[in-house]
Amino acid sequence: MKRIQKILFVAGTTLGLMLGIGTAKAQVSNTGVASAGVDVTLTGTVESSIMLTVDVASTGTTGLTNTGPASATVNFGTFNTTSGFTAAGNGTWERNGAGAWVGAELTATATYSGGAGTASIDITRPDAGTNMTGLGLQVKDTVGTPWPAYNAANDLAIGAPVSLCPNGLVSPNGNCASGDVRSHALGVYVPDSTLPTTFTQTVNYTATIP
Repeated sequence: MKRIQKILFVAGTTLGLMLGIGTAKAQVSNTGVASAGVDVTLTGTVESSIMLTVDVASTGTTGLTNTGPASATVNFGTFNTTSGFTAAGNGTWERNGAGAWVGAELTATATYSGGAGTASIDITRPDAGTNMTGLGLQVKDTVGTPWPAYNAANDLAIGAPVSLCPNGLVSPNGNCASGDVRSHALGVYVPDSTLPTTFTQTVNYTATIP
């Protein structure tokens, strides 16, 4: 209950003052006025959520997220191992030893809530691809620097994830905080002995929070 105090209004009539006939007084009071109240309760449940964004920096293919397009293709076009691209294609080419690398430079970003700074991003080669026999598929963390001499022992094994974070591949090591950008590159090593062919390989990216 809210009560308003008695208020005394003293009103001087302008006309009366001007004519010098005195002032009129009136007493006005409000008593027993009750307040009205409404309680509004706001409630909700915040759930953990995560969005993975993969941008292919070297090809201009951007905005590849799991809330937009869930897949994209990097087309290297036509190339040979001795002189590079001979028809329009995307990606990078680099002569190395008795063959050449063709590659794509990428970034991966996990944006999330509810993960307490503990997100992980993994890259997985799910299968053997098409016409990939004799070709190597590798991942490196140093975008823009030459590929190392090819070593089959470093190939991305089928079904064996490579971690962008928290483990090892991308510096600095550690869990991916929300919004951290992890730069890296995917490369296919093509030996000089490779016969003319078209190859295809899918690589999966997975972002996870506990």
